[in-house]
Amino acid sequence: MSQMELAEATGISMATLRRLERGAKANPPLRYLSNCAIVLGVELAELIEDSWRRWLPLARKTRPRNPQSLWQPDRYETKRR
Repeated sequence: MSQMELAEATGISMATLRRLERGAKANPPLRYLSNCAIVLGVELAELIEDSWRRWLPLARKTRPRNPQSLWQPDRYETKRR
């Protein structure tokens, strides 16, 4: 697959794709990575560099015990009406 074909299939510009490949884009959006993984037929984890995983231990420590408790649907329902 050429860079042009990958850019077209993922919806990422050639310039951005080149920056991603060179590692010049420090914090690419997850959408870019997931689109590339889908088009290339690989797992998303294969595209995540080790240096990007530094936050993972911290994220595991700070994860709420019950994430559902953070969602308050009633509050949002009243705003829509």
